[in-house]
Amino acid sequence: LGHFVPRTSGDLYLGYDPTIRPTPISFSSFSSTAGLNLVGASAVVGGALRLTPAVTGQIGTMWAQAKQSCASGFDTRFQLRFSDQGSFPATPSGGDGIAFTLQKIGPTNPNPHFNTSPADGSVSVFFNTFLNWPGSTDFTLWDVSDNSVGVVSNGLYLAQTDLTPRGINLKDGAAHYARVAFDGTGLTVWLDGVMVLTNVPVPGMASAVDVAGKAWVGFGASTGWAWEDQDILSWTFGGPTPGTSF
Repeated sequence: LGHFVPRTSGDLYLGYDPTIRPTPISFSSFSSTAGLNLVGASAVVGGALRLTPAVTGQIGTMWAQAKQSCASGFDTRFQLRFSDQGSFPATPSGGDGIAFTLQKIGPTNPNPHFNTSPADGSVSVFFNTFLNWPGSTDFTLWDVSDNSVGVVSNGLYLAQTDLTPRGINLKDGAAHYARVAFDGTGLTVWLDGVMVLTNVPVPGMASAVDVAGKAWVGFGASTGWAWEDQDILSWTFGGPTPGTSF
């Protein structure tokens, strides 16, 4: 059980706070990468964690070296940025996107864990910037747009949403603020203060965690016939935020 948090005298408090846990991961920038593994194309550029440069055929991942408690709930927040888009002729510009992922393979895993990834138990929130494949109607396999967010497990979408009708453009070169919260049963995702996915069922993160309920957490990105700089600017990861009701 959690505990009540004292309030100042005179406050009327009828709520309940989850157990307060320290935030084990906190990077306001990546001038230091202590405690992180950078894999493949990932590198620090100007204080940002650049998962891929704007070059074709790149894959980069970054993982916290220590496993994190995930099964009973977590709250993670990060800034991401996509810029300097390009592509081969006749290919739409910019791709492929960034995934925040929980996995139990290891802290040097090179897989960015998008849709169509191997069925390895991982669970990702995928910020997608390239449309695969136009005209498809199977949205467990393929993207709803080139500007979307989805929850991916075992290489398939559990849910996804097009960001364009919400007035959010991932490829505008600006920093975008993401939050992913898990209450032990469902994932909720916010982007730029807008709730874009709500209570997507992933009970206990069962496929992604070990017997102790822990997983390696981090990010992955790739480029192909289209490319862009894909950056993480800041990141925190910890237990449920005090005072938050899921």
